Amino acid sequence: MNNTPVKESEERLISAILFDAESATSRIGHLSPEMFSVTKYGTMYKTLMEMVDAGEQVDYIPLCEKLGWIKPSALVDMVDRFILTTDFVRTDVNIITNAFRKRRMEDTFRKIMADASDSGDMLSLMQDELDSLNDIGGADEDSLSEQTDRWTKELTEALDNGGTTGIQSKFGAYNAMTGGFKHNHLVVVGARPKVGKTTYGLNEAYDMARRGIETAIISLEMGSDELITKLAGIDSNVKGLNFLDKEKLLHAVEAKRKIDKLPLHIVDNTSSDYRAILNKCRQLIRKHNVKVIIIDYLQLMTGNQSVNRNNEISEITRAIKQFNRRYKTPIILLSQLSRLSERDGNREPRFSDLRDSGSIEQDANVIVFLHKDNESDDMVKIIVAGARGGSTGFFGCRFDKPASRIDALDNRCE
Repeated sequence: MNNTPVKESEERLISAILFDAESATSRIGHLSPEMFSVTKYGTMYKTLMEMVDAGEQVDYIPLCEKLGWIKPSALVDMVDRFILTTDFVRTDVNIITNAFRKRRMEDTFRKIMADASDSGDMLSLMQDELDSLNDIGGADEDSLSEQTDRWTKELTEALDNGGTTGIQSKFGAYNAMTGGFKHNHLVVVGARPKVGKTTYGLNEAYDMARRGIETAIISLEMGSDELITKLAGIDSNVKGLNFLDKEKLLHAVEAKRKIDKLPLHIVDNTSSDYRAILNKCRQLIRKHNVKVIIIDYLQLMTGNQSVNRNNEISEITRAIKQFNRRYKTPIILLSQLSRLSERDGNREPRFSDLRDSGSIEQDANVIVFLHKDNESDDMVKIIVAGARGGSTGFFGCRFDKPASRIDALDNRCE
């Protein structure tokens, strides 16, 4: 790569800071010293920014004294080659940032070609690096005014959406406590086996798709046939579609006809590796403009298996949260609770029951537990145990297992 234009941009940016530090630094945005292609200019930039932050005088002699390896005359010679102005700061920052991205990409590509075990692994690693590079800031960061404009727009839309700032849940009590499924929310839904976490996820997915919201279910446990059978039960409210008679068959066919028209995407054939799953999420967002993703379930996902399971789960949830923030798409992550919790009797779940919990509490915006006082009971309690920026509480639901339906008794939360 020809470094001449980049080198000139780095020199001109240093010159602009020396000419008018206040004006230049107000236009720089997020630029770090390691982004400079010439190490000495990165060091000069770092020193200048430290001087600005400390409120010190920014000038040739103080800079040379701090650096100790450049004479004022050499610095003057460099600066004199440019028109003394801050007009090119944004342009120079973007040139430096883009050149850094390109160097990083070239280095990463060489490393991936040497280390990747297969084409799927290569694609996933490359996409992770692209996301990382896209997160590198330049001079075009949104201003505070632009950010508050977006915030005001969200609040205005919430007024038109019944007061809910996110995508509405099927359950009004959940919306009242959390504001719905917000665009940057990772929602973890935990339950013991056979309590109904998959059924809960399907009910939310069906309800959102029925309202025209592009929704995706990524299932690592059930196949698409089993999921569609459950969805048909939710749609038709017919119990026991696994045991068909003529009347049930007619209901099932009608339910399938309606399900086919829903903006609902079912993925049941992906790898359990979290990188492959997130790659599939990217495809769903880009190809179908998916707005909500449900993953069933966390403990079936894999990451770096050379570490202990607790650290592996932490790696997975952190990656999902970073993805969630990057693509501004709410993710409902179903999670199995540890069977050890059953040793204390049939008590309500708590955070420590999150199996191989890793950093789930830290990464999740909302943590929900499903609880049945009696396994044979048709009542299930939905407990919002943690909600950043929201409130906690619970509400009761009827769990019709044969029809795969979970319906709120009312919209009150306690």
